[in-house]
Amino acid sequence: MRRPSNLRFRLWLMRDFVRRNRNVLIFVCLGAALMGVWFTNEPVSTQIVEGRFARWAAISHQGGPPLVKVFVDLPDGQTIMVEGWNGWQPPATGDVISLYEHSLLWFGENYSLAPAR
Repeated sequence: MRRPSNLRFRLWLMRDFVRRNRNVLIFVCLGAALMGVWFTNEPVSTQIVEGRFARWAAISHQGGPPLVKVFVDLPDGQTIMVEGWNGWQPPATGDVISLYEHSLLWFGENYSLAPAR
């Protein structure tokens, strides 16, 4: 059974389009996969960890309260930055500070300040 020539021509056009734009199509598919992983990288577990307060900074921006950035030294030696809230009072340098460590679905960890107990 022969296909109609119109259908054969359409299939030829589609194959030709894919052949000519193969690199672009691969790039678009990889970009879509990366965005899917990025948007679904949500916390799956949370635990409280303790670190040592290093320093903080208040970054002002137009039309709102300043953004409070808190730098904390973790026991494994890395220094991380977490966001504080408006009115957050920093402890003395070197004091123990509690953080929530959120383990993410695909990769990495995310940290946030735990309220003082």
